[in-house]
Amino acid sequence: TGSTGNQSLTPISRQDFRRASDLCTSASARLPLTFNDNDVSEKKLKVGIIGSGAVGSYYGARLLQCGEYDVSFHMRGAHYETCKTSGLQIESSDGDFFIPPDELHVFERPEDMGKMDWVIVALKSTSLDAVPELVAPLLTPNTRVLAIMNGLIEDDLISKLASLPAGHAEEHTHPIGVPAKLHLDSCAAIYGGMALICSNRIAPGQIHHSYAGLLSGGLAAASSSHSSETHQEALEQLWAPTKVEFKYEQSIVGGRWRKNVWNLPFNGISVAMGGITVDKIVNDPGLRRLADIVMDETIAVANADMKSRLIDPSCYLGDADKIQMMDLSDNMGPYKTSTMLDLTNRKPMEVKYLFRKAVEKANQLNVPVPHLETLVTQIEAFQRFHNLY
Repeated sequence: TGSTGNQSLTPISRQDFRRASDLCTSASARLPLTFNDNDVSEKKLKVGIIGSGAVGSYYGARLLQCGEYDVSFHMRGAHYETCKTSGLQIESSDGDFFIPPDELHVFERPEDMGKMDWVIVALKSTSLDAVPELVAPLLTPNTRVLAIMNGLIEDDLISKLASLPAGHAEEHTHPIGVPAKLHLDSCAAIYGGMALICSNRIAPGQIHHSYAGLLSGGLAAASSSHSSETHQEALEQLWAPTKVEFKYEQSIVGGRWRKNVWNLPFNGISVAMGGITVDKIVNDPGLRRLADIVMDETIAVANADMKSRLIDPSCYLGDADKIQMMDLSDNMGPYKTSTMLDLTNRKPMEVKYLFRKAVEKANQLNVPVPHLETLVTQIEAFQRFHNLY
């Protein structure tokens, strides 16, 4: 939900935001964060942020703020120049803070960042093809990659990272537990991340986090030489020292669909209506009803997808997820969704992975989603009319 533009939002408590997110999650534990068992030094773990916009800058800044990590940011343009000379200002409902330029490591070229223990990718899905080239200079066989992105990206993301140079094929495990042969020697693990946050880059070097902030994530692919529990606990431990509320998703497929329960109706309707804010959707009886129906259709295809992948039924979505997302939206105020801002600012829209993939999966599984398909048809028309690719 991160985007650019001014927002006016009413904060709610983090506790109110947690209810349905407890599905398929587990508590944090302490285990080593990297696979380098021979490294017993107390050097700070190195974290690289690729995509330092509204979301990447916020979560990267929270990692840096806790003092446990050496964080480097890949930035471009005015954002890079401002942060390099004047630092990074975070205005947050969870507490404002400032990172001075002498404590902020910013780079224009990933090649200059060095090797990382963790790489956090917070790009829009429209940039998915660029991910391998951007992250390759940062990777070692021990690096873990967390992709905080929208949409059903995992299959293509794994394939793209697996295409990087590798010495040999190893057996790796997908989140559904089905082994697959992948050349994933370029890194140790790939996780998917879902950010339920209203965060905006309101000016170069200035991030405004006004609402929510829960980050969830789960394993997408990893070397079979380490247990899934080890990978889970490493991701949980990464966020444990920070002020970020984190939840682990036992099924990354379920986690992606849960985020879609908000993204598809609210990003979708906001664009299909030509660019309206969330408050107009929830306060108009017809549009609120439409959002409710699209949520139901999303949950139906989500559960069919998880069933087809033999995912434990305890991870299926239901009314609790819909209630959570509607409550979130009721308290959001005149929020401009990321896709709506892309439309109004005439920037590339996240259509393929955020919208079209969901409809394709529904059609593949013979799940009727007529309202969602109509929304996606309208969104794709706007994309064609304004060449927002």
